[in-house]
Parts: sequence; structure tokens; C-alpha cells
Amino acid sequence: MTVFLVLLSVNKQLDLQTALTAFGRCTAKTQGWYDQRQTVQVTFIVIFSALSLISTLVFAWSLRRGLSRIWLAFLGFSFLMTFIVARAAGFHHFDRFISFELGAMRMIWLFELTGIAMISLNAVFLIMKGPEVELQRKNRRKPRSNIP
Repeated sequence: MTVFLVLLSVNKQLDLQTALTAFGRCTAKTQGWYDQRQTVQVTFIVIFSALSLISTLVFAWSLRRGLSRIWLAFLGFSFLMTFIVARAAGFHHFDRFISFELGAMRMIWLFELTGIAMISLNAVFLIMKGPEVELQRKNRRKPRSNIP
């Protein structure tokens, strides 16, 4: 999850998706398939959505034993993945909705920050409960003796 969030932050700062979109547009025009770009866009979205779903399921399965401790982070990660897929798909209704401003707060900030906040809250919770959780784990591992 950390690697994923670092990559997202690099993308956010460098605006790599805009460069990728511009590159794709130039390539499509140069190679003469710009009029069929929607097929490529749909294919990209399907592949991106499938990879997101698969990575989320693999992530959940690999962490199934500790999921009770990280459920909030996992939910935040899933929320973030859903937001990214919706943004990548470029649904016009969704784009209009997230560009809406509620007072000084833009909806896009609310959607972006909700997943990140859930992950952060889970991390803070684990840090605060860290020694207690580790003590419980150690107590479970100790073999029980039959000697009174």
C-alpha cells in the first residue's frame, strides 16, 4: 500500500496522466487511428479496472489474517482505487459532480482525501495500539505448559 501511495503522490506532483494522455493523442493522430480512440480508451479502462480489482483481491487475501486490524486502511485503499478508476474512465457526470464546490471545499478533494484519511487513521490507530497488539500476539504464541 505504501508503494502504491508513493507512486500516486509522484503522479500527482508530476501530472503524469496528462503527459500520458497527450502522448496517446499525438500517437493516435500520427498513426491515423484518432477517430477510433474510444476503443483504445475503453480497453485501457477495462484493463485498468481489472488490474485494480485483482490487486485489491490479492491484497485482501494476502492480509486475511490481519484484516481485522487493518480493515479501515483496506476500505480506504478500496475507496481510493474506485475513485481512481472513475477518474480514469472520465465519466462526464462524475467529473461534473467532483468539480462541484461545497463552500470552500471542492468535492474532488473530499473524494481524494477520504481514502487517504482512512488509511492514515488506521495507521495512527495501529501506532497507538502497537505495544498492546504485539503483547497479545506474543501471549498467543507461548506454548502452554501442563505443569501447575
